[in-house]
Amino acid sequence: MRDVCVLGGEEAVQAEKMLKALCPSCCVEPRDKPKRFDMVILTGANENAAKFIPTLSKNDILLINTDDEGAVRMIKDNKAPIITFGLNPKASVTASSVVESEYSTILCCVQRTLATFTGAAVEPQEFALNITGSSLRPIAALAAVSAALYWDVQPENIDTVTV
Repeated sequence: MRDVCVLGGEEAVQAEKMLKALCPSCCVEPRDKPKRFDMVILTGANENAAKFIPTLSKNDILLINTDDEGAVRMIKDNKAPIITFGLNPKASVTASSVVESEYSTILCCVQRTLATFTGAAVEPQEFALNITGSSLRPIAALAAVSAALYWDVQPENIDTVTV
């Protein structure tokens, strides 16, 4: 099991649900549980992040929403490698298109090669994620997709999620 902590507002709650659906081998833990995590996902500035980010080592991973300046400021003492996500065009994983209708589709864009947990490479590419059952929060979707890619879920296996 891979222990993951998702921090931030409502985006964090939706990101947890999506990640559980996309990556069943991930154990998404409650945010207030004091323990060490393999991955911390920061969807937005959060007071709990100050507890968890300093515990990350160079063997762990931090995913951060680059659209949230407060979240970006929180990582100054981080030792873990970082994967960025967000609507910012400089993020490692971003969205090139978001369409909301009876279901939502987000066209996810991997901007640069990402190293996965096992050392494999996810090359730059685009793929669609269809979301049903809830209103779309693009940041939550990008957080879950970024984490799933890191944990070796292949882009072709990221297609539809219900939240």
